[in-house]
Amino acid sequence: MKTVVGFLIFVSIVVGFTSCQKEIDWGLNNNPQSDTTPHLIFRIVDIDPLSTPQDSIIRVYRTATLNNEHVILGIEYYTGVTNDSLINIYRYNSQGQLIEIKTAAGSAPNIVLFKSTFTWNGNRMIKAQSDTMGVFEMSVDLAYTALGANTVITPTYIPTQDINTPNYASGFRQSLTVNNQFVPVSRSYNAYGIIDNGGGNWDHYHDTANFQYTFTGNDLSSMQYFSSRHDTVNGPIVTIDRDTTHYTYNRSSAGINIADSLKKIIGNEIYTLINFEVLIGGYIPVIVSGRQETLHYFFRPLSMSSVTRRFWVNGVFDPGQSLNNLPYQKADNSFDAQQRATRFDLYSDFSTTRIENIIKITY
Repeated sequence: MKTVVGFLIFVSIVVGFTSCQKEIDWGLNNNPQSDTTPHLIFRIVDIDPLSTPQDSIIRVYRTATLNNEHVILGIEYYTGVTNDSLINIYRYNSQGQLIEIKTAAGSAPNIVLFKSTFTWNGNRMIKAQSDTMGVFEMSVDLAYTALGANTVITPTYIPTQDINTPNYASGFRQSLTVNNQFVPVSRSYNAYGIIDNGGGNWDHYHDTANFQYTFTGNDLSSMQYFSSRHDTVNGPIVTIDRDTTHYTYNRSSAGINIADSLKKIIGNEIYTLINFEVLIGGYIPVIVSGRQETLHYFFRPLSMSSVTRRFWVNGVFDPGQSLNNLPYQKADNSFDAQQRATRFDLYSDFSTTRIENIIKITY
């Protein structure tokens, strides 16, 4: 990264606070020389109304040409950190697929703090890897298996997410099934654990969960999962828990969501793999907020989700652990004359009165 990168970033910042830009032609496959001036994608202000003094993060995203290459710049400012910022640089291949994200401090743009790389085979992402200060941190390899008209995606994490100690062991396996449009159909999750409670009193458990997704148009409208846990304590004592949980997602009527821009920055495939928990770890910097996955599942923004749960212990229905259409997550959304999302008021889980984050968006 050359010195001109830092200069261009700070010029972009100054311009970003005073300019607005209509919908842009991303043109990632076009000649990058055609984009000689940075263009504002959006400016995000993420406010924590519960903090005193009020804490906020400002994120500015732009297109730019750096070293004759078309990239996207994301610059982050944090309240109270007046002398520095974080710079995220997104690089793409000739097919417009994300291949690298580099993160540096504005005060030292030549030092890469974090780097994520993405390897593609045609239109399939087969590997993602994260480094910290040039040291390998984590990677995930993705295997794709045909299942009729659908495809099963199975991740393998390095280092393994399994834990093995003399007194405790755990691990999990999962897979995501998508259709030919890369829209999730289902997900499976299996976990196990062995815990020494002392005195030779071992607790063994095995969890299974199967998720089913329903879409209305392009929106994820509901998720239902069936799960069970077999828990054996010191041999003969066995507890079997089973539950059926159903989430319903209601959405604003406006048709343009910030998720459209998120998908253009990181790609539909990566966006989907993150939201459905296949890519885990530090691969993608936060773009909108720490809750962007829940809020922006696919197209129109979430206004309210509710949850219904039915729980059984050893075959006996347990009303104490069951829920009936309980409001889970709420968001109040605002839009401009072009029906673009301009503000989200995000409420705490299971609350319709306590606003946890305020997101303001300028295009």
